[in-house]
Amino acid sequence: MIRRIPIFATLVVLVAVGIMIRLGFWQIDRLHQKEALIARYHAAQADQGFSAIWPDLPEAAYMRVQEYCRKTSRWSAVSGRNAQGEAGWAHVVRCEIGGPWPDTPPDMRTTDNVIRPADVVIGWSRSPHEIQWKGGVLAGTVVPSGDLGFHIVADPPLAGLQANAKPDPNDIPNNHFAYAVQWFLFAASALVIYAIALRKRLRGGGDRPPSLCRGGLPAPRHPANRAHMEYISTRGSAPALDFENVTLAGLASDGGLYLPREWPRFSAAEIAGLAGLPYAELAARVMQPFVGNSLTPEKLLELCERAYGRFSHEAVTPLVQLDQRHWLLELFHGPTLAFKDVALQLLGLLFEEFLSRRDDRLTIVGATSGDTGSAAIDAVAGRAGIDIFMLHPRGRVSDVQRRQMTTVLAPNVHNIAIEGSFDDAQAMVKRMFNDSAMTGRFNIGAVNSINWARLMAQVVYYFAVGVQLGAPHRRIAFSVPTGNFGDVFAGYVAQKMGLPVERLIVATNVNDILHRALSDGDYSQGAVTPTAAPSMDIQVSSNFERLLFDAGGRDGAAMAAQMHGFEVTKAMRLTNAQRQSAAAIFSSARADAAAMSAAMRWASDQCGEVIDPHTAIGLHAARASGIAADVPVVTLATAHPAKFPDAVEAATGVHPALPARVGDLFEREERYAELPGDYDAIAAYVAQHATPSA
Repeated sequence: MIRRIPIFATLVVLVAVGIMIRLGFWQIDRLHQKEALIARYHAAQADQGFSAIWPDLPEAAYMRVQEYCRKTSRWSAVSGRNAQGEAGWAHVVRCEIGGPWPDTPPDMRTTDNVIRPADVVIGWSRSPHEIQWKGGVLAGTVVPSGDLGFHIVADPPLAGLQANAKPDPNDIPNNHFAYAVQWFLFAASALVIYAIALRKRLRGGGDRPPSLCRGGLPAPRHPANRAHMEYISTRGSAPALDFENVTLAGLASDGGLYLPREWPRFSAAEIAGLAGLPYAELAARVMQPFVGNSLTPEKLLELCERAYGRFSHEAVTPLVQLDQRHWLLELFHGPTLAFKDVALQLLGLLFEEFLSRRDDRLTIVGATSGDTGSAAIDAVAGRAGIDIFMLHPRGRVSDVQRRQMTTVLAPNVHNIAIEGSFDDAQAMVKRMFNDSAMTGRFNIGAVNSINWARLMAQVVYYFAVGVQLGAPHRRIAFSVPTGNFGDVFAGYVAQKMGLPVERLIVATNVNDILHRALSDGDYSQGAVTPTAAPSMDIQVSSNFERLLFDAGGRDGAAMAAQMHGFEVTKAMRLTNAQRQSAAAIFSSARADAAAMSAAMRWASDQCGEVIDPHTAIGLHAARASGIAADVPVVTLATAHPAKFPDAVEAATGVHPALPARVGDLFEREERYAELPGDYDAIAAYVAQHATPSA
């Protein structure tokens, strides 16, 4: 593509360079003036002559003059040194010189007969006592500096005083040559730097490669330098990290979750420019501000093309219309048939890329309510330098979900079925990140949505569907079935980046901590109730902390105290600021088993679409949302219905078949460990089977 020269920027640079060059020549002029003063001084001192009249200033500097002081008007003493350098007092009187007075000698009258006042240093003494001198003929040198401004230093001194220090223009600092050189160097440096930047732009070596600049759109705006993105913890005390380190760290060292220090922002033109791009290219463009200088634009695009090349649909996340205003965003065309593939296929490649730079190992420890585990295992199975330990609640995931994890027999994959709920598993994972005995031996990493890189990849499909439905000129609502709040928080990030989101509808099942928090401000942990939508059987939503931090003014200390209280009491009230900020973009709905089944039947009978239980909960919330009729409502279809065949068949009478690429799933060998819901047992198992870091 042809890159145009930025005219405005070029004009600004040229004007600035011109000003710097002009300042350099001005300093040279000052240098010449100073040299002329010195020459005049030495000539006057050698000639010992006097001017006949009081000369014009400042041309009179360092001239010898002989004047007639007809009248003195005041006296003062100024501290100073004599010709020998001794400290004392210079005596100064104000004289009236020239004028038409008869007693003024004719050769000492000004030609215009104007009386001119002049300060005269009549001499020096050790005492500041007043000296009486009534005027008369005086001789001396005009001095252009000092506290008195232009004045005459009498030579010889008057009124019996001693000689004052002899005026010398060499005493005036003369740095003009150095200043001139500095200004010329500034101008040359500015031209060189701008020439380099312009050359990179014209040759395509700047911020983005040509493939990421289709249409000549400018780079996305964000508050910091585009080459750097910094991440901070929601709890305020962990060190800030760049993208590479935040990806490998997962959870912050203070127990918080990482977020960008400030949100990048796309203009309407930049959003419109995403329309029609292949998914991998769109993903690279949306994620580039978050990646900063951790990956080149070319490398990020390469990783995106590799990650999304494994999806069974060319569109990666195709959009399906249900009726006049309702749409499904199908996120289940990845290797493990769930929306987690969209992020985790990329995350696995990011791990591999960053670890290869360090010659080190990563021990991934994760918890899954069903879909995260299989997607993460598929993404990292067999990859060098990575061990993965995935905890799932025994008997609380579907058979398909379990087998997608436990039939992966790669030596770096370790599945663990624990007694208890997903919340129990997630709590043990978080505890391990803060266990110095474990983190001291192993580089513990995360694949759950506590890892920022995973959330970042999920932001992309909000932009993808947005531009398909008319963004930035049309507002869009999204209904998101969620338990851990990660998927819907990605929509919040998209809205912060400039996508015109009308509303984000948080859809929950009977494990409704998010619905209670958003509708009543009550974030209280209850007992987990097993349902036909196991990925939502959660009563502690980790990513909700990110929203509370951002909505509450980004006060890390306050967030740490609020979460500590929740961890102790298992209950928390949202602050007024948190509730008001969340209510501006979020609403919520709760679906029980009957509502979930009804939504599956409606999709099947009325629209010819077979959907899974999680998607049905989202669809129920979308249809009950009360969103304005002219706003399209997109429900995120988070899993393939074949992952939950029993629930789908019970609601619709249709038994969904597994896609051919996983059709032999139930014939594969399983391998997994069964452990009690005890942290020490889990930590011991990980320590026994993981490879310590280098």
